[in-house]
Amino acid sequence: MLSWTEYATWDESNFTLEWRIETHAFPLAVFCAGKNCFLDNNGLTIIKIKGELRIDPDKIKGLSQALREQIASTVENFLEKKIVPNLLQMSEGVHNYLKQTTTNRS
Repeated sequence: MLSWTEYATWDESNFTLEWRIETHAFPLAVFCAGKNCFLDNNGLTIIKIKGELRIDPDKIKGLSQALREQIASTVENFLEKKIVPNLLQMSEGVHNYLKQTTTNRS
């Protein structure tokens, strides 16, 4: 099972969240990072998520080239399926925090 650790930094001054994910397996081969922007749209919040996922099979050591490429493809497909819902959940959490903070200020 592939697992990872997420890191996120919230910038309240411009309502952005920079994030990165470090996989526990093949950490040197996987790069995944991005930025979420929370934009005001007439009292509603638009969440703009931009991110990048790169897997470098050459950084997976001790295996044949064919096996490294197969592992890279498998990891990429797995992460794609997991990251999108995870980012949406993270954005929802920040959205709820902002809503609560705004309500408490009123």
